[in-house]
Amino acid sequence: MKIGFDNDKYLAMQSAHIRERIAQFDNKLYLEFGGKLFDDYHASRVLPGFQPDSKLQMLLQLKEQAEVVIVISAEDIVANKMRGDYGITYDVDVLRLIETLIQSTTPPGAQSSDPFWQKSETALLQALVLYLKHEAPPEEQNFAMVMEMLSAAEVREEDEEYESPLDILFARLE
Repeated sequence: MKIGFDNDKYLAMQSAHIRERIAQFDNKLYLEFGGKLFDDYHASRVLPGFQPDSKLQMLLQLKEQAEVVIVISAEDIVANKMRGDYGITYDVDVLRLIETLIQSTTPPGAQSSDPFWQKSETALLQALVLYLKHEAPPEEQNFAMVMEMLSAAEVREEDEEYESPLDILFARLE
């Protein structure tokens, strides 16, 4: 099969163009992406050479200049909307996104951390997302709340009896 799309060239040119646009607007620019951030096999099928995670790779190239806000429709999650290409619900796809973001943001050449801590980090984020999905009102089902919950996860090593606000929140579920 002939490759008709130079993915590396696309990443370099698109990232450079976005940086130019950011500079034109006093270092503030809002971009909206449609479709899938990763695992976009449809795009890679119709555009030979396009990598399924090209959008995510481009955002990673901009990580020093950009803040990424991911918006997910809570209505689609509540409605158990399915992702047709994988046959999974959107809530499961959100959990996959969390795991992919954690893996993708490990600096190149960095020592792989202890798998226990990697799995713990993923499990914590998944627990927070699922808590919000099942326990929070719709207006609080967002990543800003995930970040707020993470900031409530205080640890005091000198005080083993201390319970953070997040500990108390999860204890109420029992």
